[in-house]
Amino acid sequence: MSFTRVNPSGWAAHDIYTAAQATALDIDHANAFDKTASDDLGGVGVVYHVLTSTSFQVDSGATIFLLGSAGLNATVTGALQASAAGAVQSTIAGGFQHAGGASDWVTFSATRSRSPMLWPRFQALGTGWTFQTPVLASMGGLQGPATNAVQYVLIDQPHNGSTLTSVKVWFIVNGPHASLPAVLPAFGMYRATVGSNTTVAMSTTAAQSPAPANGPAWDASSAVQSFTVTCNQNNVIDTSQYTYMLKMVDENGANAATGNLYIAIQPTYSAIGSMQFP
Repeated sequence: MSFTRVNPSGWAAHDIYTAAQATALDIDHANAFDKTASDDLGGVGVVYHVLTSTSFQVDSGATIFLLGSAGLNATVTGALQASAAGAVQSTIAGGFQHAGGASDWVTFSATRSRSPMLWPRFQALGTGWTFQTPVLASMGGLQGPATNAVQYVLIDQPHNGSTLTSVKVWFIVNGPHASLPAVLPAFGMYRATVGSNTTVAMSTTAAQSPAPANGPAWDASSAVQSFTVTCNQNNVIDTSQYTYMLKMVDENGANAATGNLYIAIQPTYSAIGSMQFP
């Protein structure tokens, strides 16, 4: 804020101090920063001033220093705001700290989603399943046995507190297939209680399968394909109680071919409200 001098030329001896000048000084005094015993702008107290329709402005190049134990105390949401990129910076290690306790995480004003790409990590190989190591430009992954043997794949580092809405499975179908296999691959997401063998399906449709039109469409000329497994229950991530895994069964039955390669999985997390560690 700025003030205009009441008497720019100053007072000479015996000049009259008018009522208008006194009133103007009184108005400026009421609009100034408070300087009382407890609200000391220049001492060790707390600077206090109520700003309603006006703003406290610091000119370009100026800096506000908080000395000693002085500090800023924001008591309402959005009290401190940055309206330019890099407006708030820390130039020293540990400059930003969360001091609200063990459950104090960086939070977001609006929830968001993320879909990391993960390479298959399994607890153990199911009967007939093999792990193909990538060689140069070739793709690695889990190779199916064309039987109904089950293979589980762990979901690495799920985002705690978020909601797992789906998991996309990326794969390459080995052919040729003159006709569709009698049983197409099936996928399902499960959570397992830590320390027990109890598993619970994360979808009302526990086993979900692609639906190609015919054998050649299923082969897709050995192109990389994907299938999305929907999760619509038991899907709020809680890493303190559960681990999460994808259950896979390869194509099998009549017309089934060995060699399908499952190369990656891609979970999608929504309702992410903070940066809780996985």
